[in-house]
Amino acid sequence: MKERKISVYVCDRCGKEFDSQEGCEIHERNCIETFESATTERLAEFLEGIARSCDLYARPAFTGVPTQTFKSAMKEAARRLREGQK
Repeated sequence: MKERKISVYVCDRCGKEFDSQEGCEIHERNCIETFESATTERLAEFLEGIARSCDLYARPAFTGVPTQTFKSAMKEAARRLREGQK
């Protein structure tokens, strides 16, 4: 009997499975995460990631909200989500 191993690559955002790493990476570049089935911790991590990225990429000034205010709101939302799950 021969043993055969098959690798399955899974999108970090939506859970879709792929038989190649390249196919999965291409999909992940454009995958939209909806968060309906996300855990509270996953949502909190995402919000904190947005807050961290403000210094590097995102500039919420176009909304009229100062960057520090936006970052503070994202961090506080993540904290409250985590507290609510306990």
